[in-house]
Amino acid sequence: GGPIAVATHTVVLARAFGPADWAPSEVSTATFAFNYGQLAMPAATPVGGTYSDAQFVSLAAGDGTTILFTVDGTDPVPGLPSTRAYDGPLEVAATTTVKSRSIKIDWASSEVRTDVYTIQDVTPPTIAATLSRDEDAPGWYTQPVMVTFSCADAHSGIASCSPARTLSADAVGLVVTGTAVDQAGNT
Repeated sequence: GGPIAVATHTVVLARAFGPADWAPSEVSTATFAFNYGQLAMPAATPVGGTYSDAQFVSLAAGDGTTILFTVDGTDPVPGLPSTRAYDGPLEVAATTTVKSRSIKIDWASSEVRTDVYTIQDVTPPTIAATLSRDEDAPGWYTQPVMVTFSCADAHSGIASCSPARTLSADAVGLVVTGTAVDQAGNT
């Protein structure tokens, strides 16, 4: 026997034994818990804000610290299904709330850090026109021609695209204008 050095969370189980004709004692349990203070919140790079493109968010904390996070707006709590342990950059491609906290044995968990990432589409959509037939003469159509518009937007999607138009006037230099609007209101 002798003293036992304990410097971190430890559970000690002890039982006394005597001479051969004595029965051993019941098992005694002692839990030693330490609290060296409260951990600092994780650092986030980049911090929450408004961005025009997807972001890769890195979280960092002190050595030996585990970072827990959620992306559904709930606080990170060990054991909850929405809580995950951080193991590398998070891709944030849509508006998202990232909540994180640092945990480490013998330390009080950090406060919850909240970063809101707003991904705002600032890129206008594209629009292209297709004609239903070729010119009768350079720049001249003597028969009706249908102009069909195709619209695309890689960020937020298309909200509206001009409908097809049929031009039936026998003319040269007619201009047909189409408009594309994405879900973010860009034209």
